[in-house]
Amino acid sequence: MLTSVLLVLGLAGAPPAVVGADRPLATKSWVSERGDPDSAGDTTAICRAYRDFAVVVFDAPLTKGTEGVEIRDRAGGMKNQALCAKEFSETARILAAGDNVERGTFFAVKGPVVLLGGADGFGAHERLALYRAFDGALLLDTTRFEEGAVRLSLGKGTAADGEKDAVEMALRLALRVGCDPRIVPVDECLGHIKRDNGVADDVILKLDVKRACRAVSADANLQLGVDAVITVDGEGARTRVIGGDLVCFDEP
Repeated sequence: MLTSVLLVLGLAGAPPAVVGADRPLATKSWVSERGDPDSAGDTTAICRAYRDFAVVVFDAPLTKGTEGVEIRDRAGGMKNQALCAKEFSETARILAAGDNVERGTFFAVKGPVVLLGGADGFGAHERLALYRAFDGALLLDTTRFEEGAVRLSLGKGTAADGEKDAVEMALRLALRVGCDPRIVPVDECLGHIKRDNGVADDVILKLDVKRACRAVSADANLQLGVDAVITVDGEGARTRVIGGDLVCFDEP
């Protein structure tokens, strides 16, 4: 059981990819009846088997992403072929519906967790959702700033009960921006941004507007990204912004 998940956020700029994810032990696909019946073409199911469970992604042609994600538990001694059988009848659960699942653009597994991603409403950033496989619980729902690699690795747990398993995920976090540092004095605006995003007072945010935002048109809204650490455990999700230089792009 995973009781603590540590996520370190800070990398971007590489082609979209998930680095460090667990490789499936077996993969199988078939045509499924799930999904939108009005979509152009058949919905397919892709099953990937891992040590303790399998992830089945139902993919419809029009959405170019997932129409649902199912977690299948591997019973003792169950073979990969049985775990990924189309007519699987053992314990399984569908992950909670939402934009992250229904419009997912990729998924990855690391240890006991499943990561799903999908574009936000503007298409500028990517929504990320992290689920615990054994019960399908949603551990994290956040936004990745700009396209870039997501790096996964195993880390040391920090749970009070001594749980050792943890997962580290590296990327860049999108901030809520309620002021324009091109108009409002930068220090004042950064103060508002820190309060709006729950950034600790002792964290230093830096923004050189002329250098970082030079590619943003004068009439465009700014989007800012920052390195951060999110810890998810039995008590919920806690975000700690690391700070440093902010990255700046325009909102589409």
